[in-house]
Amino acid sequence: QLYNLQSVDLVIDRHNERLEVIAGALGDDNVLRNLRDTITTLEDKENSAVAVQEDFDLELESIVQHIKKVESKLYGGTVSNSRELTDLGADLRQLNRQRSQQEERVLGALGEVESVRQELEANRTLFSDQETAWNRDQTDMKSESGMINSELADLAIQRSSITDKLPPTELALYEQVRRMHSGKAV
Repeated sequence: QLYNLQSVDLVIDRHNERLEVIAGALGDDNVLRNLRDTITTLEDKENSAVAVQEDFDLELESIVQHIKKVESKLYGGTVSNSRELTDLGADLRQLNRQRSQQEERVLGALGEVESVRQELEANRTLFSDQETAWNRDQTDMKSESGMINSELADLAIQRSSITDKLPPTELALYEQVRRMHSGKAV
């Protein structure tokens, strides 16, 4: 009888330990929160990169418009003074260098935007996959918890029927030895 009681108690102990693990894991969404924070940071980074890229585009457009004005004066025949034509030629060369440098900045900014967007998309995909897995795990743990609680109710009835047949002194000694030996009495 005591051996049967110990077998039931050991199963009850294992079930209670598992329920503690499940209780700690249910609702624990730290991984999802961290991914959400990463996505938010990347979205901010994307917005900043797009703003920089748009600023560079505007600066480039301004330079291009200035080049058109200078070219119009230089090649339009409205300026006949050779000194002024020389100055316009120098201005045009300087503006073309600026345009070239600005185009490099624009390309760099576009590369940064694309890089951030790829990283953002990868993290969104990872988040979606992790969220799906987390939801499935939560459902599985809730189901397992329900089954364990049902089994614990059956085990409590089984334990009660065993303890009802034991003399009180034997039961008290069993409980005392069990406490002293970390759950094992027999």
